[in-house]
Parts: sequence; structure tokens; C-alpha cells
Amino acid sequence: IKTNPEVEVEVADGDGTERFPARAHVVDSREERDRLYEDMSKIWPSFKVYQTRTERLIPVVVLKRLR
Repeated sequence: IKTNPEVEVEVADGDGTERFPARAHVVDSREERDRLYEDMSKIWPSFKVYQTRTERLIPVVVLKRLR
């Protein structure tokens, strides 16, 4: 993602699958990363468990839809 940030996203919902291009970037700010990780942990509580099982900081990637 750092080398080639242009990605294709595929999202499934009840009506099928949507695909679209996006630009990805790894969040550099520790404060912003922690805030986003906390937000994701509210939706997927297992995220907090993942972080406790490693010494490294799990990165957060933000996707910006291009169209």
C-alpha cells in the first residue's frame, strides 16, 4: 500500500457486491491511529484482542473512494 496506494475495494452487502477504486494510506499519527482503532474496536471488539497478542503496533489504513 505504501508503494502502490491505488487499490480496488470489494464490499458485499445483502444485495450483492460493489467494487470501486480507492486510494489507501497508512495513518502516521499515533493519536489518529489510536482514535480510529478504538472506533473500529467498538464495531469489532476482537480488534482489541489482536493488539494485546502482539508487541508491534497494528497499523490502520484509511481508504478514500475515488469514484
